[in-house]
Amino acid sequence: MKMKFKEYFLLTKTTTKSCLKIISIIFGVIFAVFTLVMKIKDPLSLKDMGQIETLIARFVFIYGITIWIFICAIMSGYHNANKIIKLYDSILIDIKENFYLKLQPKRLNIKYNFLGFEILGLYQNKVIGINILEGKVCLILNLAFENQTNIVKLQGELYKRHKKSGININGYGLVKKIKKKEWNNISVSIIEKYIKEMENIAKIEKYTGF
Repeated sequence: MKMKFKEYFLLTKTTTKSCLKIISIIFGVIFAVFTLVMKIKDPLSLKDMGQIETLIARFVFIYGITIWIFICAIMSGYHNANKIIKLYDSILIDIKENFYLKLQPKRLNIKYNFLGFEILGLYQNKVIGINILEGKVCLILNLAFENQTNIVKLQGELYKRHKKSGININGYGLVKKIKKKEWNNISVSIIEKYIKEMENIAKIEKYTGF
């Protein structure tokens, strides 16, 4: 069920206020610097157009950019939230029950991040996740990485050794990308098969936290 924009907006009041405040401060400083630079560079411009009109024009232009950035940020958050909600709603009940899948808000700082959702579940005491990336559904086997772990390096190594599996790694764990056409017909047994493939790779590579 799609979340209405009004619902999303009400749930993100804290983020909205914080975002507007931060953007306003940043562009307020830019406006002040821009006005000062233009006055030094072209002192006659104020006389040609009028001081008040010039300041208003600059303010409207710069603050217009501020509002545009804010709208882009909140609409992006709203769009991404609805993508995950739609994905969760499309999952068959037996898959949800077998893997204890739940839709829940992401644990983000509400002052700086707009509301997002994630799909999490369990398979034999292992945390799994389902997401969308580059138009494909991603099945994720969560791993615990040490702070100094170089994910980019691991991606290169994994690609070389397990290219045929179609499994890679990101900051959350091992990832199996599934085309939407395949996902629409996926079953519990196929998901289990992919998870076991990822478990085997994790054991072979001796990843920390597995």
